[in-house]
Amino acid sequence: MTTQTTTLTASLAHRESSTHTPVQYNRVHAAAAPHARAPQTQPGSALADQIRDLPIPEQISVILTDRARFLGEFPSRRVLHERIERLVTAYTELRAMGFQITDVTSFGLRHARALLENWKQRQLSRKTIYNRWGTLRSWTLALNKHGMLGSIDEFWPDFSANVRERTGGRQLTPQQLQERSDYLRAQRDKTHYFVDRLAREAGLVREDALQIELSAAQGIVSGYDLLRCGHGGGAKVYKDMARHQVLFAEMVDFMQQRNRTSLCWTGLDIEDAVTKYKDRLVYVGRVLFPKKAEKTGQQGGEQ
Repeated sequence: MTTQTTTLTASLAHRESSTHTPVQYNRVHAAAAPHARAPQTQPGSALADQIRDLPIPEQISVILTDRARFLGEFPSRRVLHERIERLVTAYTELRAMGFQITDVTSFGLRHARALLENWKQRQLSRKTIYNRWGTLRSWTLALNKHGMLGSIDEFWPDFSANVRERTGGRQLTPQQLQERSDYLRAQRDKTHYFVDRLAREAGLVREDALQIELSAAQGIVSGYDLLRCGHGGGAKVYKDMARHQVLFAEMVDFMQQRNRTSLCWTGLDIEDAVTKYKDRLVYVGRVLFPKKAEKTGQQGGEQ
């Protein structure tokens, strides 16, 4: 990093306000226009003005560092480097497609759509596309463009169906689901256990479950019925959570023991956390329920 970047990063620590009021991006209106852009008045414009003349990787580094500081996270250099490299790759692809981007904060919906179409044309694996899309969603949050990008199914309607068809996953029985849940609960790190139960029993999306903050979980234990997940305009509110008080009480104890402010693993970005969760469940499924030789060639639902 250059001396200019180091100076800027140090100065961010002394800003009186850690973040700006999030702006809810209207994807419904933007989707109607092929070249829709994000709102012209960007939050965090003061920061954008300071870093605009820096190289793309250093602009990304300053913004990710600022975001991590706001969330109270302290990712390792390796993790931060990997996040930067993934985003630099995306901006490099955009330039190859003809987008002249010198300011990373100008990233908008049309750029995300263009990247998705490019990945589909290159026939990248769906797992790769899913992970890259998660990177873009987290990036829009760092840019304070909350709600700009939804799940990949909103932009590629048959994505999930294709994943199930190609992976040949199995549909677990209720007894197998309970056995898997008991196995996850017996582990020292119960994060997977809580996300699994919140998704199956409370109807939470995995990304939202991982973003549950300690204070919000404590509110449910105290009798509140509404659960808010996420930050700013992109946050979701789940109802009827009071009936899961016992689960939330157990989760609060776990989060306090681990000194966590949210359920997600400390230092992991949300897309990395979702990938870690999914990979773990696939592994546990293979350990507990090893596939026998399939003579019928039938494929079931998702594990």
